Amino acid sequence: MKKFVHGLLTIVLLLQFVMPQIVIAETLINGEELLSLKSATLDSASKKERAIVSLKVGAKTDDEQKAVIQVSSGLTLTPSSTKELVDAAGDVKGTYQITDNTVQLTINGGVNEELSLVAEGQVPEASSEQQVQFSLENTSQVVSLPEQWFVTEDTSLESTTKESSDPTETTSSSITETIPSSENEAVKDVSTRRDPVNIQDFYDELGLTEDFLTNMKLTYTDQDGNSVEKPTIDDLINFHFDFKLDEAVREKMQAGDYYEFDLPDSVKVTQNQTYPLNDAEGNHYADVTIGTDGKITIVFTDEIEHASDIEGNFHFTGEFDKDNIGGPGEIVIVPPGHEDIGETVTIKPNYTGDNIDKNGHFDKEHNPDKIIWNVDVNKALDTLENATVKENFPAGTTYESVKVYQVKVDFEGNVVEGSETLADPSTYTVDADGTVHFNETIDGAYRLEYTTKINEDAKPNEGGLASFQNQAILSSKGIKDATAEATVSTSYGEKIDKARGDYDSDNQTINWKIHYNYGEKDINNGSIIDTFQDEHMYLVDGTIKLYEVSFDQNGRPVRGRQLVEGQDYTLDTSSGHGFEIHFIGTVDTAVDVLYQTGYDGIVDDNTTITNAVKTETGEDDTSSGILNPQNVIKKLGQVDYTNHTVGWNVDVNLNH
Repeated sequence: MKKFVHGLLTIVLLLQFVMPQIVIAETLINGEELLSLKSATLDSASKKERAIVSLKVGAKTDDEQKAVIQVSSGLTLTPSSTKELVDAAGDVKGTYQITDNTVQLTINGGVNEELSLVAEGQVPEASSEQQVQFSLENTSQVVSLPEQWFVTEDTSLESTTKESSDPTETTSSSITETIPSSENEAVKDVSTRRDPVNIQDFYDELGLTEDFLTNMKLTYTDQDGNSVEKPTIDDLINFHFDFKLDEAVREKMQAGDYYEFDLPDSVKVTQNQTYPLNDAEGNHYADVTIGTDGKITIVFTDEIEHASDIEGNFHFTGEFDKDNIGGPGEIVIVPPGHEDIGETVTIKPNYTGDNIDKNGHFDKEHNPDKIIWNVDVNKALDTLENATVKENFPAGTTYESVKVYQVKVDFEGNVVEGSETLADPSTYTVDADGTVHFNETIDGAYRLEYTTKINEDAKPNEGGLASFQNQAILSSKGIKDATAEATVSTSYGEKIDKARGDYDSDNQTINWKIHYNYGEKDINNGSIIDTFQDEHMYLVDGTIKLYEVSFDQNGRPVRGRQLVEGQDYTLDTSSGHGFEIHFIGTVDTAVDVLYQTGYDGIVDDNTTITNAVKTETGEDDTSSGILNPQNVIKKLGQVDYTNHTVGWNVDVNLNH
């Protein structure tokens, strides 16, 4: 039998499929063949019912070309799905498909080299043609078929026995032919053939602990073919599998036996592919199929019955299956049942920022007291040594606290909201100014949540807009400092505001409203001094009422508890032309002051009266109202449409 000593079986499986465009190829350019058939070789493992022919096509193209290889009637080709045309380096240069006993070629543009493909078929039972011609354009190659394919089984056996009686030995770099020990070894009895089996059953039956797959090596490239160490979800995975067939298993095998395994769910291939496994001499030992279902199947030919010590490798390209990977970070790629050859890889997000981001928000929409700053660091999942985050808090604020969270990011580097988990306090330290020092090397993403108090003097007494800008700096050993800034803005209510309410012309009274501390500041010893600007104005007894005020989420005031005189404030009306309110303790809410004034003078013309108010720190406001005269007022009375008469009402001295 033939003995294959440590034969290396290698094939490059590239799963990137290029859809062809239809281009009509010219045969010659200046007399030079664009497409030509360079060689056609019959595989030594071929049989009459399964002939395997390796073809080499010389191609020189500027644009995509289509062509057809014609085959003579001495061989009926087996139809196939679309497969890849590859060059000597295994790079894909086009596709081919076998149909109607022809090989349909589609060759990419920009090719200037030899391309390889494999065609399989069978010799028709009634055929006596011992040569098969393959033709491409103006070129052709002839394959001679073995003579024994065209004699009876007895003649073939006799010929084999005769050949065996003359001991010879032929060697090559990896194959040695030896003398068959018997006729039974030279020609296998067809009657002993069985159905194909999974060779894993032989491993289990023999109690072998070694696996057919001995190693898996993964490398990664981007879409442009550049090598990357830490891939993103869009990069490609280059699989390299080594295998070694145990000799005890091989002795049980026959053509058609197979080995199969699955890729993990985290990996996918986008196109079904089948390729031969050949040794350096072109002997065809198996076919490898990679399916879009993630299953890899190796089907062995009868060459497996004539060789020993078989080992080799195969490799192909796949992709990450985004749907089955929760997010960036560390994952283990391991074929199920082959945990000993798994590899760990860190998938990085598609993040191209400065590795630090910052934003801020207030503790409430209206009149906030605090600012919460979120600083997200290392969303690129880099490895950072001695990482430090320093804050430059804005003027008018005071640092209070910081919380450190570990967070997850998505494939684009965005923090997954709700993924915050408090970091172990032993892994970092915090300075008095809020600077955070990580004690260990980090390779994950973190969110630092700072809380700063807004100082009272930063809240404008006159009300209106207030803005705060913050800067954070990420430092780490061996990298350039990265900075991020954020600005937040809000509005505050006024310290004092006065407005006129309803006017009662019958009684010449006006309702007044004072809005105090609508910025919700903390005020000690607060006071309101209200002065009537007309000597005839007076405070209506018992009308002063004070209420606490809060604000809803839209900033609208909501009146609450009524304040109690003597408990919350004191009231002084002794001046006779106004009043003073002095608050007891600290006022930290907004306050509405409601009261009513009357007028004890004669109003014989429209009269404007003014009311002024100021606070303990001098902020002031005024408001005015108009009194209408009530001396003589004539009004339309009842109308009698039948008698065409009108009644009138005249009111005199309603001012009393």
